[in-house]
Amino acid sequence: MTYLGLITGLRPSSLRPLRRRGDDPDVLWDGGRLRVRRSHTLHDEVMRTTKQKRRYNIDLPTEAMAVLKWHVETQLKTPEQQDSDLLFPATTGGFRSPSVLNKPFANVVEELQLGKKITQRALRRTFNDLARAAQVNDLVTRSISGHQTAEMQRHYSTVNADEQRAALAKVISIVDRRTG
Repeated sequence: MTYLGLITGLRPSSLRPLRRRGDDPDVLWDGGRLRVRRSHTLHDEVMRTTKQKRRYNIDLPTEAMAVLKWHVETQLKTPEQQDSDLLFPATTGGFRSPSVLNKPFANVVEELQLGKKITQRALRRTFNDLARAAQVNDLVTRSISGHQTAEMQRHYSTVNADEQRAALAKVISIVDRRTG
């Protein structure tokens, strides 16, 4: 779940209800497509649309599909998980809790001694930052994360020190050319 959230920027509420099989699956294994169509809020309640009130597809690269196949083949341990249509079922086969990633994230933060809290929402922000660093077109980034506006995409983005240094180095090189 963490991997898919990191590479797509999808909200955990959109990841939890993804179905890997069944009458109407969200993972289309043969086509490498992920259909983002539902949102899981609390208990067994599932909205038939995302938080943004839209449904869309993400065409995943073969590397991502390989990770999802590995997950299904090796990480669904209980009979209930194996019988579930969900991609990321709880050990009981039903939906995972909205706080499912809180403890693992807290453990990583503690182990790395980061000194700050990192939540599952960091996946959405990190995706936007990684897409920008990879020079992915903003329109493509929004088509994957589900952001409808550039303003919302900017809201979920941060600028790191290396980006600032590189930008200032470009400005300095222009100034140097003009004054030299």
